[in-house]
Amino acid sequence: AHNKNIKYMYNKRYGFRYRKGLFMIATKQVDIRANIKKYFDIAFNGEPVIVSRKENRNVVIISETEYNELAKAKKNAEYLAKLAKADEQIQNGHVITKTMEELLAMEK
Repeated sequence: AHNKNIKYMYNKRYGFRYRKGLFMIATKQVDIRANIKKYFDIAFNGEPVIVSRKENRNVVIISETEYNELAKAKKNAEYLAKLAKADEQIQNGHVITKTMEELLAMEK
């Protein structure tokens, strides 16, 4: 689906340019094999590379730095969801209250 909020520009050499001047490069698996260093360098420089495969089993090549940023963002989103759930449970009164003495007794 085409997002109307993102302006796309076609670039013959690199593929589709999107958002803040970034390029989304799309190529075929056979071209990756023939030019692997070129595409790894492109990904390392911050431009994701989409590799088209049969049956729409596409993959994306990104730099390790970008992967780590995405993984961190995912973990942060999961943590924030847990906090929101905990806050909702507190707001709905689904909590158990223990005194310090009760907690110490449970420790034994």
